[in-house]
Amino acid sequence: MKLGLVWLAACLGALMSGAALADERVALVVGNADYSHAPVLVNPRNDAQDIAASLRRLGFHVTAGFDLDYATMKSRVTEFSRRAHGAEVALFFFAGHGMQVDGVNYLVPTDARLGAKSTVDSEAWELGRILRGMGRGTNLVFLDACRDNPFGRGWAGDGKRSVGRGLAPVERSIDGTFIAYATAEGDIALDGAGRNSPFTEALKQYIEEPGLTIGQVMTRVSGKLAPLAQDPWIMSSLKSDFYFKPPLPSDLGTTTPQPRVRMDPAEAAWRQIETTNNVRILERFLQEFPGSPFRLAAEARIAALRGGTRDPAPSIPLSGEPFTVRTGPGTARVQIMNIEPTYQPGIQLPPGSYDVKVTAPGFDTVERTLRHENEPTDVWIGLPFRDCPVCPKMVEIPTGSYRMGTSEQGEGNTKIEGPVHDVAIRYRLAVGVFEVSFEEWDSCKRDGGCQVPLQDEGSGGAYPIDHATMGHAREYTKWLEDRTGRPYRLPSEAEWEYAARAGTQSERYWGQRDQCAYANGADLVAQLDHADLEVFANCRDGYTRTAPSDDRRFAPNAWGLYHMLGNVHEWTQDCWVPNYLDAPADGRPREDCEEGGAHRVVRGGSWRSAPRWIRACKRHAVDPGASYNDLGFRVVVEVSR
Repeated sequence: MKLGLVWLAACLGALMSGAALADERVALVVGNADYSHAPVLVNPRNDAQDIAASLRRLGFHVTAGFDLDYATMKSRVTEFSRRAHGAEVALFFFAGHGMQVDGVNYLVPTDARLGAKSTVDSEAWELGRILRGMGRGTNLVFLDACRDNPFGRGWAGDGKRSVGRGLAPVERSIDGTFIAYATAEGDIALDGAGRNSPFTEALKQYIEEPGLTIGQVMTRVSGKLAPLAQDPWIMSSLKSDFYFKPPLPSDLGTTTPQPRVRMDPAEAAWRQIETTNNVRILERFLQEFPGSPFRLAAEARIAALRGGTRDPAPSIPLSGEPFTVRTGPGTARVQIMNIEPTYQPGIQLPPGSYDVKVTAPGFDTVERTLRHENEPTDVWIGLPFRDCPVCPKMVEIPTGSYRMGTSEQGEGNTKIEGPVHDVAIRYRLAVGVFEVSFEEWDSCKRDGGCQVPLQDEGSGGAYPIDHATMGHAREYTKWLEDRTGRPYRLPSEAEWEYAARAGTQSERYWGQRDQCAYANGADLVAQLDHADLEVFANCRDGYTRTAPSDDRRFAPNAWGLYHMLGNVHEWTQDCWVPNYLDAPADGRPREDCEEGGAHRVVRGGSWRSAPRWIRACKRHAVDPGASYNDLGFRVVVEVSR
């Protein structure tokens, strides 16, 4: 007993001093199940949740993603690659649809259409890109994605491209890499009928067992799957044994060191003792870390070991900085899924990643992993909703103020974007998540609300309407108002810029990152079919013209709005005035058209626009009756619910 306390004191003392906090473990865990254009899968979400939970218990800093579209998957992989380069151990786990084309493995985002083999490079995520982005430490990859081509045997396209069963073997990788597939190369893995796939069920059973090397873990996994005739494929270039959980000492009286990870000292100490049966060690932990978020778990274990029960503990403040999630609607329920205490606005949390779930009746559920650093976190999450089955998807944005316009003269800016002035949006406003699409326009037309002919150059469907005039916008918003009884309209110019910036001050809401991950503009792909364009974006967004309004390979801004910049120019309610002199400060439109004639303001740039035109403060004057192949709109509505 005394030796155990000495061990704990030594362990806690080292952790509290911050000495040699090495061996950082990071992980990205993805579970894609709810596919839009491929068969929906039952288990991947559960698989990812359970593996993420195991890895957190093993000291990994885990980022978990569920039902990721292309843009979100790109963002998560890019961030994971950045973190992996500074880590001792980097682990990637994927459950969902996977496929091989010409011997190259692809992991499929939930929004992939893949109407032809030729589009796979721009719609699915090549495994090799993930492997190349991992660090120089120990790299571990687990793929529960060995399924058949999810797009069917009749997949159209270039017949010269070969589509194989399951996944292809990885022939080479950087030293220090371990890769495991759920089944043999070229074979099909079982999905399973329970909570997990057979592969993940076996993996989570053994991954936390102390003293097993990764090879021994996979030997046991293979044995578990043998009765199902499923044999995992493994490739390893590890130069030494790797333990998820090293061998435990025979008792707590030894000083065998456990792997130390870069985490909060209280969390690191708790991971060392969470399974102990020694009440005095648990009590010592409570003395050392009285405000720890693991206090409740320690008290519960003490009560269980003593054979008694404990009264519900009062809510106690956690250590760390305040963490607040503001929501639209304000009555939404916020849960933090990877901690025990109940969320309250301003809850104090140590630095880390937190899986947040926001729900409200009549609204879409939003799940997001938020990073919390050593400073207060204040995040807005609006829940998407529709006022009718064929109405556009909307999301409430927060009230607030910002500096509208720019005084800069570079990159195409002119005096028409100034003077810079303060604007305050004090009323509750919901904005269209996407630009209005042809299929939404067709609903209005079938209902008798939209009768002005709209030119369609063959896009249709989910693509944003183009060739839209102010007349089209007025018809559509009037139809929405009549159908829902709510005052739908075009955004004012000030509302539009506020929504586009989403709390940022930079010219573009993505800052200096790759434009093609956020906006469909003039790029190297558009140049192929439109030699007349000024091409400045040195990237490929996959489209020579407009992209579908709901194509989520393009990431939204912080308030969940897609294509605020690029794709199609968007009408606003304002008359054109060549500057912001005497502009309203309350976000309302300027509708006195005498100074600027009959012209109206359009915003956002389009698929034809060079980067210098794709900016939050760029303005254009357009005749309200004009019709262009890159001109559409989105709608707003003031909300009172």
